[in-house]
Amino acid sequence: MRTIVLLLTPVLALGMVMAAVSDEPSKFNTTKTPTSAAKPDKQTASSEAPQDWIIIGEEVWFSILEEPEESMKEARQSFLMKNMTATAGSLRLAAQYLRTEARNSAPEGQTALVASAKEFDRLADQVQKGTVKSVKTFDAAFARAEYALALNHAKKAASAIANKQTRKAGYYLKSAADHLEGAAAWTGQKLGTGTVAIIDGARLLGGRMIEGTGFVLDEASKGVDVIGLEVERFGRFVKPPASSW
Repeated sequence: MRTIVLLLTPVLALGMVMAAVSDEPSKFNTTKTPTSAAKPDKQTASSEAPQDWIIIGEEVWFSILEEPEESMKEARQSFLMKNMTATAGSLRLAAQYLRTEARNSAPEGQTALVASAKEFDRLADQVQKGTVKSVKTFDAAFARAEYALALNHAKKAASAIANKQTRKAGYYLKSAADHLEGAAAWTGQKLGTGTVAIIDGARLLGGRMIEGTGFVLDEASKGVDVIGLEVERFGRFVKPPASSW
């Protein structure tokens, strides 16, 4: 059983679960008490949640894959409404989501996720100091974060499909497509018809993979490869942060 353990932090009290993820879908595992006649094996012991931590099923984790984007939208809206406290709070929440992703990321996706989390924290500090003057500052940072998420989820989809975990790959495939579209929206970059078709196709294929019908493994593998290449290609439109950061 694959177990990922994440700390439950106060910042995430608004509803996000920082969790240890097991391969048992949609099943909370907060306690596992062995019988007195038997000692827990290594696998059982490793999946127990330490104090102040929680274990959730992986499909519960899949249900919050899009939460970082929601926090970004809330931060932007709060800034436009001149509510700087709410803006900074949403940015820090998004940063926590990104750190969670980084802890569970594909090796190729970790650096960009951590960089975006740090950028969000710095941006939150600047918001509270009153030094952020334009909403465009948010848009550029959000594009980098969405791209980092798209890249990570494309890599995780590829890893899952290589292990014939088609359902898991389907979730990550759909999320990679969503975050690619989100990154384009934040940059203001108009997607070409080819890219739109790839995103739509990835969502459709991902849905079939989640349902377990209407696809073959070779088709799924090719679909994952295509979205991965498209995410990497789009990376050239994502500007690095200003040197002043």
